Amino acid sequence: MRWVALSICAGCASCVAPKGQPGTPGDVTAIVSFDDIPIGLGLAVSDYDGVRSISADAHGTITFRVTPPASVTVTSATSLYAMTFTGIEPGDLICFPCPAQAPTAPTTIAVAPRSDAASYTFGNGEEIHFDAAQPSVEMYAGGGVHDVLAVANDGAGAPIAYTAAPGQTLAGGTLTLPSDWHPIDTFTADFDGLPATPVEMHLLRAESSAANRPAAYGFQYTIASTTGSHASVQVPTASFGGLSMTVVAELWADGYDQLDAWRAILPVASSVHVDVPTELLPWIADVAIDRDARAVSWSYSRAPHDADGVRVILEWVDAAGITRQWTLYAAPDATSVAFPELPDGSQLPATFDADVELDDFRAPHGYAELRSSTEHGDDSRFRFSSGRGHLRP
Repeated sequence: MRWVALSICAGCASCVAPKGQPGTPGDVTAIVSFDDIPIGLGLAVSDYDGVRSISADAHGTITFRVTPPASVTVTSATSLYAMTFTGIEPGDLICFPCPAQAPTAPTTIAVAPRSDAASYTFGNGEEIHFDAAQPSVEMYAGGGVHDVLAVANDGAGAPIAYTAAPGQTLAGGTLTLPSDWHPIDTFTADFDGLPATPVEMHLLRAESSAANRPAAYGFQYTIASTTGSHASVQVPTASFGGLSMTVVAELWADGYDQLDAWRAILPVASSVHVDVPTELLPWIADVAIDRDARAVSWSYSRAPHDADGVRVILEWVDAAGITRQWTLYAAPDATSVAFPELPDGSQLPATFDADVELDDFRAPHGYAELRSSTEHGDDSRFRFSSGRGHLRP
């Protein structure tokens, strides 16, 4: 993952330009990494006292003093992404993205071929390979023990059988899965309290053989559409005797401009019931963009209780045809943000999309922990809701 900038705003929920009375000065430490490797990058600080440049050390770490409200930007001309945090307090350690555990050497996963299979899907909880033409594939893992799943698919891509090897250490070499193929199992997901507007549902179910072990996915999303308050959907799955199951539900609305997603780790069962108004986060709507103010605003269908943070992602295509992003993090009760001015005076593009995502993580808990956590990747979210706005000339 590559980042072009890490902007940090102190002492203001919406990251607006400094105004009014200054906050209490204090030290902030930032750790920055590039492709998950910490390196020294330049930082530009803009706070109540003005704009200045500072430099991180070779490990990508810098401690500096700010007078809130303030923003700090880490820059790299060769990267494609930018990131902003808001609401920083003196004493914070900003750790994103922190160094990740390097993957081990690839392991070749092999399975006995089937004469009726046109392709195979492999999953180890960290990676998933769809539509492999041969009954083997190389897979990476970040260390530890993994459940490995292989699914045989017919000529139309539909799953016809599976085999699994729970509790495997993937550290190179070749792992041959058991040759006993099992029929595909069926899981039922029931939903109540769906909105009255049309909703497209994307569903997955996977098992894990031990606590804190990632579930091994091996199936494409099951897609169903509904316009009523209740829906019942059948989902293909593999039941290999796991300790727990992970169920993923994505509810899409408004032409894919709204998404409400839920990921639950539950005891193994053949069905689940979801009450949408109480178990999913509120819907995000009314996403509006004010380019001159560098601002994005939105509304919630209800108060965002129990969420840990909101992020606003700007995405555009530059003159060279390259897709670029700038992500800003804020406290979950924010309903607007302003992207900070940068010392080089660069302006937002004339055309871009803005995605607003409300996140609820298993860990960390709350926005104060979120800012300094290494655990808030997409895989650690168990609920999120998003809405999209568009700026066109």
